[in-house]
Amino acid sequence: MKKAVTILVVDDNDEIRQLFGSVLRDAGYQVLEANTGQQALHMAQHRVPDLVLLDVRLPDISGDEVCRRIKTNPRLQDVFVALCSGEAVSDDHKVSGLALGADEYLVKPMSLRELLARVQTLVRLHSTTVALRESEAYHRRLIDILPDAVFLIHPRGRLLTANSQAVSMLGYTDSAHLLEKTIFDLTPEQDHDRIKQDIAHALKVGVLRDAQYTLIRRDHTRVRVELSATVSLGLT
Repeated sequence: MKKAVTILVVDDNDEIRQLFGSVLRDAGYQVLEANTGQQALHMAQHRVPDLVLLDVRLPDISGDEVCRRIKTNPRLQDVFVALCSGEAVSDDHKVSGLALGADEYLVKPMSLRELLARVQTLVRLHSTTVALRESEAYHRRLIDILPDAVFLIHPRGRLLTANSQAVSMLGYTDSAHLLEKTIFDLTPEQDHDRIKQDIAHALKVGVLRDAQYTLIRRDHTRVRVELSATVSLGLT
């Protein structure tokens, strides 16, 4: 059975909070309610809702601060937050809220029909985002157990990911330091033009086979490698 979507409604106005909660329950959502920022944070931490409808003005801490704490909590990385304001909202307010990590900015009053439409859109986006993250995590685990060194490289040469074999081969203790490099940092300068040509060729035909390269390890020693590559869509 598919898990019911859980929505946390946070508002110190009892009438609004209860009205939103009632409408969302009737639409099939599981609803939690909180009337302060601290209560919202406690519920988010322990219940991990899918979506938080978060009033900006709360009696203890601001909705903006609650949003920031949720979005910086690794345990809550998949929780979507929609900030809600009943006051006149300028573009600056919206930009500020979105900069804190909010996924949407809603302005009250709104019709219940609009509320449900906005929530449905956010729920679909949340489901897609979570599925993508789980798929990426699964493929990273698969890549990490391969016996070969594997990199994901942006067409401009930036390293996006590296499995543990790649980290070890190049003499690094963790991937974070290695990912500060580009492919051009890890290869002799005389190879850079050929690398650019090979990247362009791979982007054109979708694959690169058995290219011979020299990589520079962290201790400046060099190792010869045979490189094959395939194009992955969606690099940023």
